[in-house]
Amino acid sequence: MEMAAQIPAVHSLNFSLAVAQEDGGTRFQATFSRSSGEIQVALVHSSLRKRGRVMAVSRVSRRSFGPFFYVVALLIALALTVRLSVFAVDGGQLSSYGLPSATMFGIDATHTPVPGMIQEPLDVHWTYDGGAVMNPVAVRGVVYGGTVTAPYMVVALNIKNGRPLWTTEMTNQVMTMPLVVGSTVYVGTGNSLFAHVPAAGHSAVRGTGSSSLVALSTKTGRILWQDTTAGEDMPTPVFWHGNLYAVGGSDQLMEINPATGQIMRTLAIPSYVSMSSPVVSHGLLYFGGAYPYNFYSVNLTRWSVQWSTLIPGASGAVDDCPPLLAGNNVYTEAVKTTGGRNEFYAVDLNRTTGQIVWQRALGSGPLPFSASGRASNESGIPVFHGGVLYLGNPITKTLYALNAHTGAVLWSNGLNHQGITQAPLYVDGQLLVGDGGGTLWDVNAQTGQVINKTAVGGAFMPSMPLLIGQTLIVGTRAPALDALSLKTVAPSLR
Repeated sequence: MEMAAQIPAVHSLNFSLAVAQEDGGTRFQATFSRSSGEIQVALVHSSLRKRGRVMAVSRVSRRSFGPFFYVVALLIALALTVRLSVFAVDGGQLSSYGLPSATMFGIDATHTPVPGMIQEPLDVHWTYDGGAVMNPVAVRGVVYGGTVTAPYMVVALNIKNGRPLWTTEMTNQVMTMPLVVGSTVYVGTGNSLFAHVPAAGHSAVRGTGSSSLVALSTKTGRILWQDTTAGEDMPTPVFWHGNLYAVGGSDQLMEINPATGQIMRTLAIPSYVSMSSPVVSHGLLYFGGAYPYNFYSVNLTRWSVQWSTLIPGASGAVDDCPPLLAGNNVYTEAVKTTGGRNEFYAVDLNRTTGQIVWQRALGSGPLPFSASGRASNESGIPVFHGGVLYLGNPITKTLYALNAHTGAVLWSNGLNHQGITQAPLYVDGQLLVGDGGGTLWDVNAQTGQVINKTAVGGAFMPSMPLLIGQTLIVGTRAPALDALSLKTVAPSLR
């Protein structure tokens, strides 16, 4: 394991280390002080029933070790840190490059990068051309992703050079962001096709061919278990309080034992879900569906629908948009087609009641179509920062900034009029976002003015860009997964 921190000089040691995670797991804290001559090491385990219980605390006087005290103390801390980084199921330490675990789409319910990931000293450039990787994630120095071009695979790449550590073939497209918890990777497979054309007022199953939820070993890529489902598993599942929760094309929510793959219980949902990867907060799961175009909040403890809101007039996008939580609001998107006119909307709902707070029409345009001839990828992926909602629009082919409280348009920029389904990435007052023409844009987040643009060479997909240190990792339909240096794509951010 590579350690990013440098060891301070022994004669002036003041060192602290902490690991934390909001929803449980392991917290490790070590504090060393030359002035007090004391070391305190605490290993704390937090869980739903025993939050904050101290498992072990030891204090050792500096005088007990003599001149080697600091070296011994530091070695103990580093050894424990490595052990927790490798074996903790849901720890919060940034070990090596990236996260210690990934438990839902977009890292968290706000789709916000973890500050520590941005600060890591990684600056590399490489291209993996083994397939179009849609939603990569970096965990403990490894980039995991799935391909949407044949041959369909789950891949694990060395984050420093992009070389494959392993690849495992799948039977269908992998659109999910891999979840990584402990020594297991979880993905879903499936496509956007229909065996039967859906009709309003009737339930529908989406996905053809083999669709499944799959668990693999992080070390070897070996398949540990595989659950075949009736419909596609395109949305990224959620790992919460020791279980997996998944929606998809099967008109149901599933609770799954992550160790065995056993489907422990199901909850019927009248809608299928396309790419609306759910988010969880305080035991409530949020996602959008189609036929009917409802938005749902499900209480995972009571195993019942908390509320369900029909988006009036919606004919698309609700089931495609990964929702965003901010404060007491949940944001999604909708397309409403009337008289041949396709109007794109941003939608704000009260996350407690499901009541629509506001809907903002953002213009009209032609629907994007997939190779199957059906409308596809009708939404962008919203992100939030400082009271502002940022989103791309594949219908009007425009990038927007909205007042998150009122929905008022603060600015808009058509860029080069290519569809935008990728989430904008907010970094230090700038937005990085790729479009359907293969251009990566660097935009001033306050004004919408273009700062820089880079031709990458392949259309960007509905995905979350991944920023680790000075390296941006993005997938395109080239097909490729690219690690790009900020020096090249956003030189003013250096």
